[in-house]
Amino acid sequence: MGGHLKDTEVYVTGANPKVQLKGTESSGINISLREAAGLIQLYNETTGAKYIDLTATEMTNLDTFAALGTTILTKLNTWASLLTSTNTETLAATKTLTTSDARIQFLDPDGSARDVVLPAEASCDGMLYVYIIINTAGGDEVITVQDDTPTDLLLLDQNEAGIMICNATTWKGYRIFKG
Repeated sequence: MGGHLKDTEVYVTGANPKVQLKGTESSGINISLREAAGLIQLYNETTGAKYIDLTATEMTNLDTFAALGTTILTKLNTWASLLTSTNTETLAATKTLTTSDARIQFLDPDGSARDVVLPAEASCDGMLYVYIIINTAGGDEVITVQDDTPTDLLLLDQNEAGIMICNATTWKGYRIFKG
């Protein structure tokens, strides 16, 4: 069963008005568009997950909404290009990474233990940041990966690789390959 409205306006009023779309197919979910305290939300009624949370001003100002989409797309494109870019380097001292550095780092400590310092968590501006660091040492030389405080997060021996992940508040390090 379905329905449609043609050449008409629909008004929904109430403390937290919403319009619900209930899928009746076997994999269907229950989605709503609702207003809550001045926010317009796209909400999954089945799981309780909020998909989108916009102010009424953002919704009425389509230029702002379009700019938001452009900003998100630009960040995704930047992240994708950085994630697929690589840097191969022989280190002479501590290497401090920035958010604009290649996400895959092939680093040779060049005969000495070296530190690699990750960007400050706050500089990761809400995106998931990932660095893959590979120790390409020719001998028994350790790379110590640190956050900006500096706290040691991961030790990488010769021919080991680690993945560093930041959610804009905390860096986590995981060894992904041991030579």
